[in-house]
Amino acid sequence: MEVLKPLAHYNLIGGMLNELPAYLSACTAYSGVIDMSDPAAFTLAILQFWRNVGKNFPTWSKAVRIIFALSPSSAPAERVFSVLKRLFGETRSQTLADMVEGSLLLNFNNAKRRSEKEAGF
Repeated sequence: MEVLKPLAHYNLIGGMLNELPAYLSACTAYSGVIDMSDPAAFTLAILQFWRNVGKNFPTWSKAVRIIFALSPSSAPAERVFSVLKRLFGETRSQTLADMVEGSLLLNFNNAKRRSEKEAGF
């Protein structure tokens, strides 16, 4: 776990080790309940587990929030660079950061609104 820089940065490793026996006991109670064959059901069960027992393991809970926020791939970052290339091309590499940020946010928000509209939201 030490290789996960956010966990080391927030000094969570020691607290996680202290909470480990109780955490493992709580996990054992849920192990037969969670269906890992259905990704949607698995996700809901994991989130429900943390809603139910997260307050008992504050260090693990903080670590889990950090881990859940990490992207498992570079695809989101690659999409951002693809949008930036489409918006600015090769010739505008000296564009000011606030112009880049504003254009990216507008592009993302417009795309999000279109997808919500198509989905009927």
